[in-house]
Amino acid sequence: MQINIISVTEANRSVLENLFQFYVYEFTSIVNFDVAADGRYPDDLFNHNFVGSNHYPFLVQVDEQWAGFVIAENRTSAALNYTMRVAEFFVMHKYRRHGIGRYLAVTLFARFPGRWKVAALSNNLRAIDFWRTVIAEYTSGNYEEVTTETNAVIQYFDNRPRTDR
Repeated sequence: MQINIISVTEANRSVLENLFQFYVYEFTSIVNFDVAADGRYPDDLFNHNFVGSNHYPFLVQVDEQWAGFVIAENRTSAALNYTMRVAEFFVMHKYRRHGIGRYLAVTLFARFPGRWKVAALSNNLRAIDFWRTVIAEYTSGNYEEVTTETNAVIQYFDNRPRTDR
């Protein structure tokens, strides 16, 4: 199985937009989203996650087939206790449970050293289990987890070299 992680450009942005429809569809089992009059989920669900120079969107291919995407966000505000966060993460069902999500996450973390925030809705048990497993393995258990009043489970960890902290 060959996995490729590809930066999103204007040339392949439509692939990300199309995959985002599947991503939002999956979320309808835990969040109440409706389609617009044209039968698509509203573009504003997508646009706020892609616009801006502080977003880093990537597509993932498995054996040259589109399999998902990830969008990382760089947050430099001194008021926040993190510098990077996973804004959106999606692996299509066909490609789950094959190590692709883990590979995508670990590759993303390695590419952007910093203090990371990874959040999942508290009723998204599959996502919580996935992130706990991947982050615990990636950090050798050196992470913190909090549950917020807004029903999110969040993991924080720092993967910068010790001299950068």
